[in-house]
Amino acid sequence: MTPVQLLWTKPFDQNNDKFQSCIHMFLSAMMIKKVYGEVHIMTDYYGRELVRQLELPYDVIYSELGQMSELSCFVDAKILGYKMLADLLPGYLYMDYDVFITKPIKNKDLIVQCDEGLNSHPYCLYHYFLDKGVKFQYEYANEDLRFLNMGLFRCTDRKIIYDYYEAYFSTIYQNQHLQFDDYHTAQLTMFLEQTYVFKTIQEHGKTDQIYEYYPRNKPTHNDYVYSVSDHKLDHIIKSYVGRSTHLEESFYIAPSDINHIDKTGYTHLMHYKGMKEVSTDVIEFAFKNYPKEFANLMLNMKYIC
Repeated sequence: MTPVQLLWTKPFDQNNDKFQSCIHMFLSAMMIKKVYGEVHIMTDYYGRELVRQLELPYDVIYSELGQMSELSCFVDAKILGYKMLADLLPGYLYMDYDVFITKPIKNKDLIVQCDEGLNSHPYCLYHYFLDKGVKFQYEYANEDLRFLNMGLFRCTDRKIIYDYYEAYFSTIYQNQHLQFDDYHTAQLTMFLEQTYVFKTIQEHGKTDQIYEYYPRNKPTHNDYVYSVSDHKLDHIIKSYVGRSTHLEESFYIAPSDINHIDKTGYTHLMHYKGMKEVSTDVIEFAFKNYPKEFANLMLNMKYIC
């Protein structure tokens, strides 16, 4: 079970988050390598050079994604990456580069971070996009409108990954004429990523084999008070949440406080990484635990400035 991460640099090279993203990649790779002894990365051509220039601690760099010029968002890159890795590195264990671990992940054939439950986020997005004219590859019962968090992912059944890929990109191409803006494209692709994986597994009759590494009812030990608002998403949810009486869960909260990783063994920053105090704590943790390597990273940052 070889750990692997993915970097798509099209937005990475054009936003203000690349500095902290490099720190996240560095720390995540260092911690994964400490547990597993190695870590790989799949990226594009610029990402390959970036990894080398920054001397990020990846043992193998796959640049099969090339320039990925036809991809429009990070989820596109992830789904394509899952499919390519199924052939390049069968049985891989995928982790987002803002995931940090201190112990091995249990060796299972079908792993996700968690099932986020029947909360309002997937339910409202589904009905919002239906009303916008989106055609989906799958039909959803209410109980199917759940996100499987893909911060951590493994599937040893190549047919599931191939079918997941086909369903996702068929939906993207079929709905291109709707011409959503970047924000709504991101919401749609995230919805497809995290519900299509469940639906594809369901089609294969294997939902009972899904292993949740960090279930939603497990304590997160977060000391942060989330302070980043998404007003557009809030508006969508307020417009659609009243249509259902079956929703039973609040928004999913990941274990995102690296200061308590000794209690959780697992940290996934997710949307918390937009908070200044979270970034500060991650930088402090990296400097404290890997001072020499972190200093070298800071010197190499000249290549991205």
